[in-house]
Amino acid sequence: MKQKWKRFMAGFLAILTMFSALFTNGTTAFAASASAKISFWYASTKDSGEVSELKAGYNHGKVLYAMIDGHTGYCMNFGLSADGGQLMNSYENSSTSMTAQQEKYLSYCLYYGFSTTNVEAPSNDQANAYIATQAMVWIIEKGIFGTASADSAARKLCTTAPDSTAN
Repeated sequence: MKQKWKRFMAGFLAILTMFSALFTNGTTAFAASASAKISFWYASTKDSGEVSELKAGYNHGKVLYAMIDGHTGYCMNFGLSADGGQLMNSYENSSTSMTAQQEKYLSYCLYYGFSTTNVEAPSNDQANAYIATQAMVWIIEKGIFGTASADSAARKLCTTAPDSTAN
């Protein structure tokens, strides 16, 4: 009798697991809170001016170095302004829509690009690497990666770095 009870319970749990996997959305796990503290410093030593490949007619100025809750942060929308100390909120529907190819390029960019957890003003080497990675993020988001326009935009942004020959 004990053996039949074990088999019955094992079968019941297997069926319960199968139905719960098929007919539910699963468990939601949150990796971060809905808001975060942002810290900014200037990564650039001079203004980039207009980067027409990314946004015609817009004088961008300097590239900001961003840290979000102790992690490197990159801007996805070229031309949006930000202030140090402000609270960043995350939204389910982003204003930036990308193709699967762009998302793949962006994941490579962020994996191999600059990253740190030091929440302090960047060194010149950190600023150089940050600007190069930020330029790639904007180029990928704009959909011009691999084009002459991308090279031109990257050149304009990277010349603002403390050591523009390092990028």
